[in-house]
Amino acid sequence: MLTLLSISVRIHSTVPTKSYMKKKLHERIFCSSSECPVKVCQGRGNVPRSALAYHREWEFQFILKGSGFYFIAGKKYAFRPNTVFAINPDQVHYYALTPGCMMEKWTLMFLPAILRDLSLKHALSAIPQQVSLTDLESAAVVLLLRRLKDELSRQEAHWREIVRLKLEEFLWLLKRAGGRTSPMPVISPLAKQLTDYIDQHFTQDLSVPELAERFGYSAGYLSHVFKRHTQFGIKHYLLQRRIAEARRQLEENPGMKTAAVAENVGFKDFGVFNRMFKLLVGITPAVYSRNSHLNSSI
Repeated sequence: MLTLLSISVRIHSTVPTKSYMKKKLHERIFCSSSECPVKVCQGRGNVPRSALAYHREWEFQFILKGSGFYFIAGKKYAFRPNTVFAINPDQVHYYALTPGCMMEKWTLMFLPAILRDLSLKHALSAIPQQVSLTDLESAAVVLLLRRLKDELSRQEAHWREIVRLKLEEFLWLLKRAGGRTSPMPVISPLAKQLTDYIDQHFTQDLSVPELAERFGYSAGYLSHVFKRHTQFGIKHYLLQRRIAEARRQLEENPGMKTAAVAENVGFKDFGVFNRMFKLLVGITPAVYSRNSHLNSSI
């Protein structure tokens, strides 16, 4: 049976706690052996900056409270309450909160395969990356998500059909709201070019001096511009990007050796890869791989 959709909240730190990792060890949301893997929850947190993430699902971040920036595919989007972000499959993304700020949000995720209805595909393709909702629209989305949570909890007759209808309602509501003037992202051409270059060449042996020479700036200036725009140092962003790709490869290739994954993503030293992976993810690559494939035939 085709997987349906998943709604969940992922507010996490760059270095997850052990209690968090016990609840969620990987980015994979869907399992082909599940009849209808759907999750709905609301979360809140004050983690200054999340780790880089990307996955095969569509993701919608609905911000109820808080302020800061979402970074999606190298572009920086300021947010405030009643903001929705549409994140395409495989787009690298993370957020950074305003210092001292508490964020409350919902997260909606689903596989593209769910959109067998052409009208839904049309609605999805027309939704901009960032959508601002009115207070009335925001209240309607909250009620919609709460109804989904109730249907998933009770699973009474025709609950799957109702979930599909609520998903369709959500997409059309965003399409209508997105038809208004959408906020423009904050773009630093140099930071965007550097982010794109790292995303395309992160498996290579990159260094800040080499990047500075390639882009024609001093290493100090390049690092300053990148950090100011992305909230990451260049080396840290490169590390996060490699670990994000390592997670993807471990999830999607059950038989792959962790040493091969380390080499694939740009680590020459397996010991360094093992330490960095555990530092950022909270568990070793081997444990992560085992947990990623428990009770899953994908």
